[in-house]
Amino acid sequence: MEDDFGDYDDIIELYNPTNVAVNLSGYFLSDDPEYLTKWIFPEYEELSVLQPGAYRVLWADNEPHQGLNHLSFSLDKSGESVVLTEPDAVTIVDQIDYQNQQRDVSYGRSRNSQDVWLYFADPSIGFQNSTTGFEGLALEPHIIPNSSFINGLMTVEIINPDPNQEVYYSFKQTHPTTTDNPYSEEIIINQTKILNAKAFRAGYLASETSSALYLMGQNFTLPVLALLADSLDIWGAGNGIYTNYLEEGPQWEKSCLSQFIVEDSLMFSINSGLRIQGRSSRSRPKKSFRIFFKSAYDRDRLEYPVFGNSAPQSYKNLVLRAGYDDDVQMTFGTLIRDPLVSSMWKDLGMLVSKGNFSNLYINDQYWGIYNIRESINEHFIKDNTGYLDFDLIRYLKWNTELKHGSIDAWNEINTFIRTRDFSNNQNYLDAKNKIDIETFLNLQALIICSEYRSWTWGASVYKEQSSSSKWKWTIWDMDRAFTNPNWNGFTILDDTTGLYKPNIFANRLLKNDQFRFQFINRVADFLNSIFLPENVITKIDSLEALLDYDITYESERWGVSTQVWRNNVNSLRSFSESRPGVVKQQMIEYFSLDGKSDFTITSDAGGHIKLNTIRIDQSPWEGTYFKGVPVILEAIPAQGYVFNGWSGDYSSESSSITVVPDHADISLHAHYSENNTNVGLQIVTPLIKSSSGHHPVVLRYYDDFGNIIENNHSISARIRVNGALVEPIIVLNKGVGSYILDLEDSMSDVAISAYIEEYEETNESIISAIPAANSTALSGSLPPGETVWVSNSKIFVNDDLYVPNGSILEIQEGSQIHMGQHVNIIVNGQMEIKGTRTDPVLFSSDNASEPWGGIEYYGSNSSIDYCFFLNGGGDPDKGWQHTQTQPIIFARENSDLSLENIFILNSPGKALGAHNSVVNVDSSIISFVFHGGEFHYSHLTFKNSYVLNIPNDDGIFVDDDNDGFHIDYVHPSIDEPSYISNSFFINGKDDAIDHHRARLRIDNCWINNWMNEGIAASGADTIRVSNTIIQNCSNGFEAGWGSPNLYIDHCTAMNNGVGFKFGDNYSTPSTGSLIMTNSIAFNNDDNIKNYTNHLSGPFPGGMQVSYSMTNDSDYDDTSTNFTGVPAFRDNFRISHNSTGASMGTRGKNVGLVDPTIIELGPVVINEIMYKASSDYDSGDWVELYNPHDDTINISFWNLRDESDDHNYIIPENTSLPPRSFMVLCRDQNEFRSVYSHQPDILGNFTFGFGVGDQVRVFSSTFSIVDSVEYGFNGLWPSEPNSEGPSLELVDIQNNEDPEFWSASFNVGGTPGLTNSATMLNNMPERNLIASEYKLEQNYPNPFNGKTIIEYKLAKDSQIDIAVFDINGRRVDALASGFREAGIYRLNWNPRDRHGHTLPTGIYFYRLITDEYSIVKKMLYVK
Repeated sequence: MEDDFGDYDDIIELYNPTNVAVNLSGYFLSDDPEYLTKWIFPEYEELSVLQPGAYRVLWADNEPHQGLNHLSFSLDKSGESVVLTEPDAVTIVDQIDYQNQQRDVSYGRSRNSQDVWLYFADPSIGFQNSTTGFEGLALEPHIIPNSSFINGLMTVEIINPDPNQEVYYSFKQTHPTTTDNPYSEEIIINQTKILNAKAFRAGYLASETSSALYLMGQNFTLPVLALLADSLDIWGAGNGIYTNYLEEGPQWEKSCLSQFIVEDSLMFSINSGLRIQGRSSRSRPKKSFRIFFKSAYDRDRLEYPVFGNSAPQSYKNLVLRAGYDDDVQMTFGTLIRDPLVSSMWKDLGMLVSKGNFSNLYINDQYWGIYNIRESINEHFIKDNTGYLDFDLIRYLKWNTELKHGSIDAWNEINTFIRTRDFSNNQNYLDAKNKIDIETFLNLQALIICSEYRSWTWGASVYKEQSSSSKWKWTIWDMDRAFTNPNWNGFTILDDTTGLYKPNIFANRLLKNDQFRFQFINRVADFLNSIFLPENVITKIDSLEALLDYDITYESERWGVSTQVWRNNVNSLRSFSESRPGVVKQQMIEYFSLDGKSDFTITSDAGGHIKLNTIRIDQSPWEGTYFKGVPVILEAIPAQGYVFNGWSGDYSSESSSITVVPDHADISLHAHYSENNTNVGLQIVTPLIKSSSGHHPVVLRYYDDFGNIIENNHSISARIRVNGALVEPIIVLNKGVGSYILDLEDSMSDVAISAYIEEYEETNESIISAIPAANSTALSGSLPPGETVWVSNSKIFVNDDLYVPNGSILEIQEGSQIHMGQHVNIIVNGQMEIKGTRTDPVLFSSDNASEPWGGIEYYGSNSSIDYCFFLNGGGDPDKGWQHTQTQPIIFARENSDLSLENIFILNSPGKALGAHNSVVNVDSSIISFVFHGGEFHYSHLTFKNSYVLNIPNDDGIFVDDDNDGFHIDYVHPSIDEPSYISNSFFINGKDDAIDHHRARLRIDNCWINNWMNEGIAASGADTIRVSNTIIQNCSNGFEAGWGSPNLYIDHCTAMNNGVGFKFGDNYSTPSTGSLIMTNSIAFNNDDNIKNYTNHLSGPFPGGMQVSYSMTNDSDYDDTSTNFTGVPAFRDNFRISHNSTGASMGTRGKNVGLVDPTIIELGPVVINEIMYKASSDYDSGDWVELYNPHDDTINISFWNLRDESDDHNYIIPENTSLPPRSFMVLCRDQNEFRSVYSHQPDILGNFTFGFGVGDQVRVFSSTFSIVDSVEYGFNGLWPSEPNSEGPSLELVDIQNNEDPEFWSASFNVGGTPGLTNSATMLNNMPERNLIASEYKLEQNYPNPFNGKTIIEYKLAKDSQIDIAVFDINGRRVDALASGFREAGIYRLNWNPRDRHGHTLPTGIYFYRLITDEYSIVKKMLYVK
């Protein structure tokens, strides 16, 4: 049935059998019983109210944008559910679970009985169902082997899946009937032909046709795409699409079976729709096609990586391009012009339709070489951009065609371009906010350089439907490019009528000087990079090589000489050699330029150079630009290097310079040297003196690996100014500290040096007194478009400044913004602060007694990097929430802020604030402010950062709610908790982190010296704390009033008033919970306390403590808790011989641990020998492995099998060093007699392990450390049962699933050594070097459990290994991503990606690398 958009989609019909109207508003429809609310009936009477005896038809097409009656899901042809649910989203009104369906056949209730469902060959959509139908569908037969190449005789079998039905077959290009051949025995194929088979059963609808194509004696190098269809649908006089090629639209879409064959393996086979593609090309003998994938035919999308793993993996439709103007039948035809230009567009990072060559068969007729391409439509945009709501427009010669969305915004931009005077820079800035100038410049340069003259009827333009999005371009129909090297694309820029109407954009924008320079430079960039003749010829050579063999078949099919084709390809090379010189001269003439300037650029090792848009890595580099046209060069140092300056014809210490060529030859050299600034003591400070004299300094102390030194004790640093010692001492807490220098107002430079005498560390920075780049006083509202405060600007903001919607303020490195008293910046648009480590930005006031206000963001997406904020938050009218002080940075009304390396220092206000927003903070410092930050209904991420010295009043500790952070309530649309990690809260007079009805996670943090709580939870919801230490606070961890749930794991509280506390000082009831595991309470006045004021005593069940060092009489007396004195190592982790070592859950240390131990556990069972070979009878043994960097104490651990009576206890004083093995043997003597490499072993134990058994390891506190239950089903490897290999763990991330275990490569296993299977799955065996790429045949084959797949990589490669069923469906992914060269082994358990066991049958497994692709076949038998 055809919908309003000409599509033939799935439908769901509802019927009201009652005599009253039913209002379905608020009811739900779904195809998933686990997700009942997929689609809701709207409050729209015409759709949702069903009158008595009425029908309602809904389109299940997953295209809700097409109308209210279009659902947000489609139906699976292979079977699923349809569920109607009441508005409570729980009560199911009706549900039908259906099985396999056929195209154009409906499934509905019989008119005679509502309980009987039938198949109807003539659907009665919107009307009463028939009384007669079919009770089922005959099952489609399977042809084995399916489509493939043959050489000689091929024996083919047709599998009939149902003995109650009969199968008929034919070699005609039509669907079989019962008048054709009944199948009874194997069929012999000895020539190219199609085999069609169909099943018939009485009372059932006939099955769909199964088809296979056999190609005799063909030896293609390209894949084969076969379109198998009823010949009448292709060639029929009345309805054949090839015969009636001018007809178009859904009504001229015919069904076909699309099969893709790669190297004799069928990669996919899918029923699909087929149409003729194109406009004027329809009249050519060799026509283009479009294939549609719909659930009405088979599956809603083709799931196969047609264009490799870097492209989308599924497709709604594909285009088969015949070549059109580049077809071999054309005078200059090569077939490679379109892919040649596409590859250049792709190299620019632009959105491009991917393509691959393939040979095409229409039934058993060879039809030539085609370019399979993604179709540029709404599905292409969604799949490649992720956009949901967008407009897509295609140029159509002198007009445009709306492909998706609305035409309104496109009409608006056209009116804007046609009516504005772009010699006015503000109009050009407005244009840059509406169109993506970079994409547009690339398009114009591509047109000029490649002679892409057909862009005005091939290119498309698209834009996301949002106020901030911009129009972008993508390309199509490049088959007329690279033809005439003398074509002058500049002259047609002045033609904006008829065919060249789209030139209006470039024509108008070229009135602007900035765009004109960008245009000229972009063309020059192209000629100096992707259009260098050697680069273009390399691409041509590669494309020619792809077609070189198969072009013979193409030439024979269409009657063209292969030599003519080769000559035409050579003409492309000639074009690429002569075109650059022609374009350069045309550009000089069109733009009246003074001539060319040849650049020679050299550089030291240690970085690269960006010239306009070109990345230059080679030295020397040569290129040509034009006199009088500014060229921008930027030196970009590599990691570990710094830029030291430019020399040559232009010299500068700035990494970014603008060169205006004024002579024929220009030479430049970029100087780099190694950078050691992130080793030792680092100074971060503005490089220009502040006019206020107050100059901030941040010190960060790094180790030799570039990590901040998180010292347990304070480190004292000193500063000298021009050699004079500054008082006082600067304390570095956990490696960082800050100070405000008072520099005298003079015109001389200042040398600042910092040193740590204890460690002999020193560094120096020069503070310049040079005047700022500009000095401007501002207030009011910035204009629309982009405003840039350039490097080292000095800006005075003397009254509130507004950045409205549509405005972008960029503040560049070194700028200093001096704010008037109580003055604020309000950002509704966007503000980007771009300081650097060596030249940060500074916000401050001129007078310490006159603080400025803050920066308020409203619905803004903005960022800040390397910026100081001093003396802010002082506007008394802007006080907010706790402390009623003003946030210096305040995110409001759905703002999204990214703050990195910000330093908010010495201010009377609140550092951060957020309401209904998202704030991400990294590598930042908040110090000496009145309040650290408050976040309401917001999502905070705070990592690698510091909150120090709260408040700013020199330690006058009066509780005034001066928290480090106050985090209240959950973000209304983000369920994930706010996250604080790897951060430090040191010195404050209230709570470090105060939680109220929020959802919060805290990992790996350090909290020290707060007047009240380290972490306080109240109100409701959840806070989870892991691997965090709290010291020297009144209370360490507190679950207070209300019903908060505080989960504490691997934490330490020491030297506090109360270490872990349930209840607080309020009279409000406390009814939540504090659940504590694997933690240490030590040396607190009261280690653990459960006391609530409302009960005047403990709240029953409020405290739940286990596996912890409690040192508290109320909690010591349990089977899992214990007392003791912890022996701490660095950063308060206990040593392996301390009390508490290995005494936590899973044998972990209590208190702080390496985060990987929390994730994996301390030790894993890595290898099991339970059936040794008689030739190498070592007895049973188990290997333990410590994958961490800490030593693990395994004293008194227990090894058991499935019986608790079988128990081996590891001796006292046994430890497992980092990344080492320990083998537990049944008999040490037997073990030593077999293995000569002397691994660390322990034993003996009296029990053995069976073919199906458990291996369990318990800690000294009888907590399970690790366990493996192996061999109890057919999913486990069978070789260790009798043949002598061990059972080896492949992936330590998961040892519970048999999928992650393998038989060892060798008899006897690898005790005390790296596992052979692990080595071959995750890293190459050092002694196994692959000399070639190879995919081995799986073993065993056939198989009924797991099978082993080995592959070899001759080079480091990006790989993809996947399994496909006989119909080409991708059923499982085995490996993907980067692998080093070597030999690898995989185990495959026949399950799909959802974990469902696969049926018996033939499967294919495929390896793809950058240079190699191969497919192998295997047989799985249950």
